[in-house]
Amino acid sequence: MTFPFPMMIVNSFVFTPPPAGPVVTFIERRNSVVTGGGTSPHTEININVGAAGPKIVLIGAHSVRTAAGVRTLSSCSIDGTNGTLAGQNGINDGLNEGTQAGIAYREITTGGNITVTLTWSGLHTCSLMDIYVITGYASNVHTDFKSATGNDPTITNLTTAADSCVIAMAGGVEPSTSAMSLTGVTLDLEGRYGVTPTFMRAGCGHAVGVAANTASYGVGMSSSAGFEVVTAVSFH
Repeated sequence: MTFPFPMMIVNSFVFTPPPAGPVVTFIERRNSVVTGGGTSPHTEININVGAAGPKIVLIGAHSVRTAAGVRTLSSCSIDGTNGTLAGQNGINDGLNEGTQAGIAYREITTGGNITVTLTWSGLHTCSLMDIYVITGYASNVHTDFKSATGNDPTITNLTTAADSCVIAMAGGVEPSTSAMSLTGVTLDLEGRYGVTPTFMRAGCGHAVGVAANTASYGVGMSSSAGFEVVTAVSFH
């Protein structure tokens, strides 16, 4: 068979657009460990949140205490003003350790370095803050917050709107050195923190482009600790 014209091969490519909805950037983790009971508040300066413009700065707060109880997050100041506390939860082993995980946020337009201060209900052994920046959102108010505690706890009823993002924080007391894993979000960072004899395992992660789910999105965690907490928040 002959063709009336020469054959031509045209190079082509398939363009895959980025996920719709909010863009989530994990900035870093800061920790404060003090022997002899620790301090409250925990202040971190020179946290670089990127270029100026509308953004939500989200802080994941973690605490561990050498006592049969937990310290709760009283407030979170972001760039000089208290943010919204989406929620928190904690667990203790009933004997000598307790851990808490909470999520707070504030919309700002500041670029470059800011200061964040976590104020806890009392002294503790170790405090962490995980810092995220959210851009491209439709609402500066979170859609939902849920939490769960126990051994390898799972949230099953988080509500998400179409094209949402989900950010999760998790912690466990008296863990060994084995790593923590998260489901429902991609793990951004996890590690072991504290001072002898009190340690916690802390993890954080996020997901973007999440479909609409009415009280049915799941986020879970697992680690070698027997007493654990997981918290999650959604934005669209």
